[in-house]
Amino acid sequence: MNDRMIHRENTSASRKIVENHLSEKINLNQLENTLELGTTQAIKSAVQFGLGYGYVSRLAIRHELKAGLLYEVDVSGIHIQRPLWVASKVQRFAKESFSQFSDYVRHFLQKRSSIFS
Repeated sequence: MNDRMIHRENTSASRKIVENHLSEKINLNQLENTLELGTTQAIKSAVQFGLGYGYVSRLAIRHELKAGLLYEVDVSGIHIQRPLWVASKVQRFAKESFSQFSDYVRHFLQKRSSIFS
């Protein structure tokens, strides 16, 4: 394949997750023509300018998909899920609204994961 694969830096969790899944299907050492970039925005821009193909979250390109600037390619047999974390400011007293939000997200994600299982 002569097309350039555009991906995040070596320390990126997204890159590690994708490469773990891809390595089950292809020999990643055969990918000679690659471009390593440090941000999702840089990957999106590089792909838009025709420098190669890349992988990012569908959520990260929702506007570009809607505008027809980028398109997604289904990679058969690969379904990637990644962990999500909630970040919050350290507070002396916990807020009830944050607890309710966390419970809602946890319940929502459990419900969604049962749909895809």
